Amino acid sequence: MIAMLLKIEPEALQKIQKQLTADQKLLLDLDDGVGELSKVGYCTLDTNFRLLIVPENIELKDYQAHFDSELGPVYYKGYSDTYFDGHEVLSLNPRNQILALKNNGGAVDDRVQIVVLDPAALAK
Repeated sequence: MIAMLLKIEPEALQKIQKQLTADQKLLLDLDDGVGELSKVGYCTLDTNFRLLIVPENIELKDYQAHFDSELGPVYYKGYSDTYFDGHEVLSLNPRNQILALKNNGGAVDDRVQIVVLDPAALAK
């Protein structure tokens, strides 16, 4: 298996680090209705990735693959690799302060929302 790398540009890195603590990990979630963390309950035509910040001890049964990154592993649903080409970059749009995911093929998702999941809400 080829090692996947997610490059996080400095401005995006700063934005993420402001919300990330040592007892959390990152998930690049394709919000497609699959899995306990997905909020989409229907089929959508939009590609919707979210950067989830979750407790370190959360079970990752839906997130079996990962990127290496400047922040350590970033987990994702293995089948969502159809959107990836091995040259993924997370950048920050300076005008709207929203993350964008791109690769050599162009924009994958230009509105990647950062979502910090509350451990108490996950326990329910």
